[in-house]
Amino acid sequence: MLLIGFADLYRIHWRTLNGKQERARQYMEMALEVQDRLRAVEPFNQQALRDTTVLEQRLAGANLVEERFEEAIRHGLRAVDSAETLIRLAPGLAENDILLAVSLERLAKTYMEVNKMPEAEGLFARVGQVLDATEKRHGVNGVILRERYYLLRELFLVAYAKAEKMKPKPDWRPVVAPLLATIQMNADLLRLEPTAAVMLSDRSELHANLAQLYVDLGEMGQACSSFLDSKRYRAADPRPQRDSERQTYEDLTKRLPN
Repeated sequence: MLLIGFADLYRIHWRTLNGKQERARQYMEMALEVQDRLRAVEPFNQQALRDTTVLEQRLAGANLVEERFEEAIRHGLRAVDSAETLIRLAPGLAENDILLAVSLERLAKTYMEVNKMPEAEGLFARVGQVLDATEKRHGVNGVILRERYYLLRELFLVAYAKAEKMKPKPDWRPVVAPLLATIQMNADLLRLEPTAAVMLSDRSELHANLAQLYVDLGEMGQACSSFLDSKRYRAADPRPQRDSERQTYEDLTKRLPN
């Protein structure tokens, strides 16, 4: 079972609204209408563009959770367009670059959900380019490193999805490198931010995913070592175990020697 992805995280968040999803959607759409009217009067209002971009991102996520894929893509494209307009108005601002990177990444994830892998990979490549340019202008900071981590994590998921479809059987070896890079970035970020919730939540599951890959490759020694690392990190994390990680543990327990 793979590491939890963006769509799954959004599903969890969306369900915590306890039946109020439609009301939340209505509020977001109403806010977007207000922003559209403001932009019609003040087309160069940068704050309105930022707010519009964030609202479009959230509406894209809400529609994705409810499997309204055309609407999710439409809002995702509008988020990218708003972010690109903002950059044309105010080039060189790191916060605008990050807003574009996030918009591109989320649209790419939507394309992954509907199995449009070439489109997703093209957008992920653009995310990398945006982050490279931002880092060149402003240097490395925590925000850029986090976005690079999210990008690496998604590239691992892309590699996994491509390997899974190989015929006559999957070839898992190309998946190991992006997963190891994700694990390394996770460790680097935790050294900078030891209490970072997302990194801590991902850490044990990343190592469990690595163990599962090694099992599929027949490298049982490496698999056992990675599974032990995962269990060590899991024991140190007070948060409840994710369903995806629990399923991976059950699978590994069956497949690894006692």
